[in-house]
Amino acid sequence: MKEENKNCYNCRYYLRHYAKSKTRLAPLYEGHCIHDSRISKPKGRKQIISDCAFWETVKIQKEERKKSICAVLRDMEETLEVIKMILQSDREE
Repeated sequence: MKEENKNCYNCRYYLRHYAKSKTRLAPLYEGHCIHDSRISKPKGRKQIISDCAFWETVKIQKEERKKSICAVLRDMEETLEVIKMILQSDREE
């Protein structure tokens, strides 16, 4: 198994910046660390750090994001069901 490259791009705490395009968000080659306030967002391009003491695999971040999205979708589904019931009730009256 290949060892993961331990730099900012592959870190759980790296928040990548994006630019709005006409129809999508385009990833930029800059971002900042959301773990340590001493590593703040600089002006311009951020230096990528290797072997940071705070580094954790980005897989954790992706899994947390997936769980969060699933929870939001479940809440939306429940809300839509309530709206559907209200609309059906209004139509029957």
